[in-house]
Formats: sequence, C-alpha cells, structure tokens
Amino acid sequence: MYCPDCGKEMPDDSIFCPNCGATAAPESAVNAKPTPPGTSTAQRVRQTPPPLPVSPAPDRRKKLIKVLVALGIIFIVVVVAAVILLTLFIGTVKAPVDVTNKYIEAVNMGNATEAWGFLHPASRFKTGYSFDQYTEQVVNRSSGFLTKWNAHHVTVSNSNALVEVYITFKNAKKETIEFALKKTNGKWLIYDYAYK
Repeated sequence: MYCPDCGKEMPDDSIFCPNCGATAAPESAVNAKPTPPGTSTAQRVRQTPPPLPVSPAPDRRKKLIKVLVALGIIFIVVVVAAVILLTLFIGTVKAPVDVTNKYIEAVNMGNATEAWGFLHPASRFKTGYSFDQYTEQVVNRSSGFLTKWNAHHVTVSNSNALVEVYITFKNAKKETIEFALKKTNGKWLIYDYAYK
C-alpha cells in the first residue's frame, strides 16, 4: 500500500505512514493507483473538484423571462392602442379645423375657386348661388378684410362638426363665427357658417 499523502510505500496493515505520519488511506484507497511522489492532499483535491450542487435558479430565470416577455407584450399593445387612439382623435378634430382654416384663407385671399371646393354640395352657398354669384357676393365682399383667425373650439359628432373661430378684422373688430361641417366620402366640407 502507498501513503495517500506522500506516496511512499508502506506496510498494508499500517495506520500511519512511517515516512510522513499521515493517516493511512481507507480500504477503498488500498487498491487505488499510487499517488505520485510530491503530490499533496491539496493538489489532489484541486485535481478532482466535487460536483456542483444543482440550483433551482434556472427555473426562476425561466419564470422571470416569461414574466418580462409578457410585460413587454402588454406594454407594446398599450403603446400601439394609445397611438391608434391618439391618431384617430387628432384626425377627427384636426381635419375639420384644417378645412375651416383653408376655407377662411381662400376667401380672405380672394381665391373663389379654392373656397368653392371646400363647400359641401348641399350647403346653402352651392344650392343658393351659382359660382359667379358666390364669387361676387361672398368672396369679393370678404377678401382682404381679415388680419387673423383662430379656431378655438371643435365639436365632432359622427359626420358633423362645429368649429368656432375667433376672427379679427382689419378695423380691429373681433367676431366669433361658427362653422358647421359635414363629412362626405371621407372628406370634411363646409356646410354653413354664421356669426355667434
């Protein structure tokens, strides 16, 4: 038998190594290959590390990944829904205001053709005037009289909208005009307007 510490040969029935004094190896080590001389117990331990304990961390990690993926999906759905709702809201409110502003600008600039294009086919202007009458009685009488305008209140209900506009005339007079718009074939058009 060989000493498990120093590797020197020793009698089979020895309890201690006569060379280094180390305790003799257990019975299972008796038949093992001798340890090369100069190899210490610490070196042998380093050569054969014990197996690592199995940790439940991978299960926790998998659960955490699933939770994070679920939260990520929920976040994306909420953001997409918010963008869609915001787009619909802005489109619903902004479109009638844009048409109203463009109509006022066309009339103020004396562009009867452009202003006529913003009128709804059933408006009192298109049903009660010819294009020439509209140009003469509405556009020519109104062009150049405004210095600024501001749409400040919008109400939209289905395919109808009301847009209130503060108007400042060149003589500094201020008025509020309410424009009624109707949506036809996906396009907002001026149906009527009147001073409030």
